[in-house]
Amino acid sequence: MRSYQSIHPGDRRLRKLPYPYRGAIAVSNDIEYFSFSEFDALMKYLNSTSTGPLGQGLGLEITSSMFFYSVNPHTFAYFNGYDPDSPVSSYGSRIAEYLQAGWIDTNHSFGDFDAAHPFRRAHAERAYAALAELRVTLPVYTDHGGEHNLQNIGPGSPRYHHGDVRGSPYYHADLMKRHGVRYVWSDSDTILITDPDAIAGTTPLHSVRRRFGRWRRNPQCRLIIPYRLQDSSEFFGFIRLRATGINAPNLSSLGFQLKQIDWPAFYAHHGVVIIYQHLGVLHRCKGQCRPISIEAVRQRPEVYLAPFRFLQRESAEGRLWVAGVARLLDYLNCVENVRLRFVDVDGTTNIELLTPAHNPMLSLQGLTIYIDPSRPVRVRHQGRDMPLVFNGPDETRQYSVSIPIQPLPQIW
Repeated sequence: MRSYQSIHPGDRRLRKLPYPYRGAIAVSNDIEYFSFSEFDALMKYLNSTSTGPLGQGLGLEITSSMFFYSVNPHTFAYFNGYDPDSPVSSYGSRIAEYLQAGWIDTNHSFGDFDAAHPFRRAHAERAYAALAELRVTLPVYTDHGGEHNLQNIGPGSPRYHHGDVRGSPYYHADLMKRHGVRYVWSDSDTILITDPDAIAGTTPLHSVRRRFGRWRRNPQCRLIIPYRLQDSSEFFGFIRLRATGINAPNLSSLGFQLKQIDWPAFYAHHGVVIIYQHLGVLHRCKGQCRPISIEAVRQRPEVYLAPFRFLQRESAEGRLWVAGVARLLDYLNCVENVRLRFVDVDGTTNIELLTPAHNPMLSLQGLTIYIDPSRPVRVRHQGRDMPLVFNGPDETRQYSVSIPIQPLPQIW
């Protein structure tokens, strides 16, 4: 099974990816075991060009998920506690900066709940009230954990997937829809695995089929498809590359995950992939996860930092678009559904974007249209002129214009 997905533009005059990139990648980080100080230091290194504890920053765009509730000292959260009325944590204002700037774009199932601290709908209500107060939308939702996390969603795991079952005390899917969630990853059946254990025959075949059967039936291997929850509400589901067998991926395995991608083929096909990660876990040994420390990362940069330096090099050389999870999903949703209408007016090519784009000033960013370079060009959406960048010829020798990608605000 191929380790990346394809892009299928809604119009043949659209370039698959923003110019000049040949492939696109996002890192979908589950937040477990991340203390806030380590999180802040690593995010500064990855996403800024400032100098910090890990050296000169790489200037990438790697976003993260968050928990709303936690008392684990190794895992930060917006609220300090497991009760819906828990106080805002001591670093809540800094988390708010991450949220408002877009560096946190994913809700990782509200928290790691257990038998002693069960999830209830009130937890979701409080979390969304806090987001509304900050004027923030988290467009991505990902499942977390095992059978005590009854807030999980998606068909296939009836023991603990009750977050989208109407009438359940754990039901919150209607709140997701109401508060702007658009993309979901369910651990029941929407994960892509390049699984060494499955290849070796040590993972039961029925388990492998259950975990990505829906995507096997997706003949064009799209990264996102319409996804219906158990309450019949509709979102977009997306898949993530695991590639680490029975052990969930962690910082020490990121390099291995990237090596599972056939990069020449990936670029030849203008591939796209979302990597499933736990950047807050240094490694897993004897069933125990070791949280990262900046000092431990500094001691072995060839393991922990080299994968990010590879991504930075590929990006700087114009091959790889490294995008935040929400940005990449919005772009794919747009490029696969937008339609173009070309109208010549007094020697100018007017291009109308025919799409009900969600937040067009964000989701249209990066859209690249092939043009005749000998004619002036104007691109409009719903009567509004869009900003443009004119590009030289790409690998197809065609010229194009792009709606520029605005970088996320720097908060470090």
